[in-house]
Amino acid sequence: MEREMKALQEALRGRESQNKDSNGSGDESEVVSMFTTEELQAIDRKYFTVIVADAYDVTLISNNTKHVWYIHNVELADRNFCLVYHKHHINHPYHNHSRCGTLRRAIRDIKSHDEFQLNGRKPVYKQTIKIDQLADTVMKGMKEYAMLAADDLKKDVRKAGDTVKSRLNVRLRRRPGKRPIPSRSWCIPGGTS
Repeated sequence: MEREMKALQEALRGRESQNKDSNGSGDESEVVSMFTTEELQAIDRKYFTVIVADAYDVTLISNNTKHVWYIHNVELADRNFCLVYHKHHINHPYHNHSRCGTLRRAIRDIKSHDEFQLNGRKPVYKQTIKIDQLADTVMKGMKEYAMLAADDLKKDVRKAGDTVKSRLNVRLRRRPGKRPIPSRSWCIPGGTS
């Protein structure tokens, strides 16, 4: 893994030097927006392994999921704009993940994605349901809901029964040697007591 990270760092450094050469002198005085030193220092180094962090590009590896993230700062005159690319393994190709206004927002999106990934997303790709299977899938979901609702209802009925039983036990009048008689508050009007 270290060897792959070093190769990725070298490739990005080579691309940086090509960009400076194509710009002429490498002068960056025309830059409208770029990542500031404060933004780059604010990257959580315990959460991420930082491969490259410069004014235009940040490449990170999430220590939780081992996914690789590439954040590119796009130069726009009127606003900040970042493109976020993502890959699931260091050897896989990048795919577009999102667009964000700031580096901070991009990192928040990455952490949100990691949380989603770690909290039970089984396949990496979304499950598709064919139209023929839609009715069965809906019925399966409704049956699961009905079972959960029935379990909750059973618990509520047991709780209500226990409450009534405890109230009856407290309100029963005790007569020595005879059956207990419920107090008047529990008698049915017009009935026998």
